[in-house]
Amino acid sequence: MINPAAYSSRVHFSHLLAIGQCLDHIFNEGQLADRVLEYVLKADKRRGTKDRAFIAEHVYSCVRHWRLLRFCAGLPYSDTQNSVEEEEIWAVMATLLKWEGHNVREFRETASAANFIPPSTDNLAEMPLEVRYSIPDWLFAHLKSELSDDLLEQELKAQDVQAPFFVRVNRLKTDTESLERYFEALELPSERLGADYPDALRILTRRNIMRTEAFLNGHFEVQDISSQRVAALLAPKSGERLIDACAGAGGKALHLASLMQNGGRVLALDADEKRLIELKRRAARAGASNIEARGIESSKTIKRLENSADKLLLDVPCTGMGVLRRNPDAKWRLTSARLQELTQIQQQILGSYPRMLRSGGHLLYATCSILGSENGHQIQQFLAKNSQFSLLKEEPIYTSPQGGDGFYMALLEKTS
Repeated sequence: MINPAAYSSRVHFSHLLAIGQCLDHIFNEGQLADRVLEYVLKADKRRGTKDRAFIAEHVYSCVRHWRLLRFCAGLPYSDTQNSVEEEEIWAVMATLLKWEGHNVREFRETASAANFIPPSTDNLAEMPLEVRYSIPDWLFAHLKSELSDDLLEQELKAQDVQAPFFVRVNRLKTDTESLERYFEALELPSERLGADYPDALRILTRRNIMRTEAFLNGHFEVQDISSQRVAALLAPKSGERLIDACAGAGGKALHLASLMQNGGRVLALDADEKRLIELKRRAARAGASNIEARGIESSKTIKRLENSADKLLLDVPCTGMGVLRRNPDAKWRLTSARLQELTQIQQQILGSYPRMLRSGGHLLYATCSILGSENGHQIQQFLAKNSQFSLLKEEPIYTSPQGGDGFYMALLEKTS
């Protein structure tokens, strides 16, 4: 939920222009929120750290609470709305600022937003869940069909706030205790998260740590704790040959290399050459010398690698319904047709990529989604068609019980 913040009552008009520009790109052009923010913030070099933080926070707040803010501003909502008028954007911004306690009368806004009185906790509790937690109607219906009522509300509530900030220690260059002391010296408090997350630290103060000496020297990566469970569950060993077949920019491949202490080989595959370029850059910074990045040019790439991997990671494309805290714009871009397309892509990957695994090897299927249609259902279908595989462990992670993102992992063994 939105909480009143301790801001100055005065907001610079230039901030509102920047926020409105971002929202226009996101809702009218379908652009990614993080990329829009990067572009807009770089456009004015005069903005300081606090200005940039204010703009970014309020863009994400507007996107995260879009439907609720529209409701409170007296604006209609429809899943089929194709464009957002400038006046609607200003009304949403004004409603959010008024909710936080700002004086919005001096700015351009609708009368309803200027006179808006934030709902009480009781009034919020009476709202339909899809309004209170700003979920499209079609997506809410889909979630309701896959999750129990209690779990549904727990997940919606957990996904409705800003995500915690976690880093992963790079064992190739340092250890958890040393990195913890480093952050302490920077007056940046952190905490460990127990035996299940041996390489993780939660950073308790929001600050840009990407320019620190430790990051630039590859001592850590920003990675959610649920994402860190993936490599840990696959349990790579030095000397093994691993294939990360949907590697992207390499977050999990880097973790695998760290756990293997550069022993053996990690073959990182992806169809997007730009992401592989980023992977190579990150691997060089991390000192991960056992990673080889290779593009997937066609089905022949997979065929050539048949029976070659001791372990295979399939971190498949998915809806991202477990990481809405980090990417709240995803719920407004996703459609029923796109969900169906993604489940078909997952089935195609499961139908082709496991041939790269040798007999006796382990396959880990993973998504950052809480939808059963992308998770357990896909594994059940795969096992029904592939008797040479058996399920060793299934690990669904929901956002509500712990601080990490929603994830799903299934570890399988190729028995013959």
